[in-house]
Amino acid sequence: MSHRTLSTIIINGNTKIGNYCCLSNNIIIADGHPKKIGNDVFLGSNVVLAKSVIIADGCKISSNSFVNRNALINNVLLGGVVAQEIKSIIAWTEEEPYKTEKARCENLKIALKIID
Repeated sequence: MSHRTLSTIIINGNTKIGNYCCLSNNIIIADGHPKKIGNDVFLGSNVVLAKSVIIADGCKISSNSFVNRNALINNVLLGGVVAQEIKSIIAWTEEEPYKTEKARCENLKIALKIID
């Protein structure tokens, strides 16, 4: 028996996404408005970014959230419909410091079992 999973990420051409972001499945960032997603941002499954939102560096948005307001404070956990700040969080770089960006990418590949 085979199991097939379909995932979709829809992104508007005016959206700017920073470095080292992690986007889960079924993300919608396409309503015609420009958006800016900072560095080290995590978007959980089924997240919708609406309007011209700005997501600050290090923010994590929980699954099934609808974001229609700016998140201008770094390293914040957001969630809900309409998404609100839940709490401040530790930056990814502070949780697992890496000597170089290459080491960070290599560790991510190992964790995700990606083979070059």
